Amino acid sequence: MNSIVLVIVGALVLVLGYRFYGSWIAAKVLVLDETREVPSKKFEDGHDYVPTN
Repeated sequence: MNSIVLVIVGALVLVLGYRFYGSWIAAKVLVLDETREVPSKKFEDGHDYVPTN
């Protein structure tokens, strides 16, 4: 097999994996939710947890 074919196939697998597996991780594992409160605001005590923005 020509080496350029291997490079193209490898790049294609990398791009497809990044696209689909990354969105699956964000949806199922990390459960990204814009409405959730960040820990620096949720546990704010003026000493250890202080929001910076």
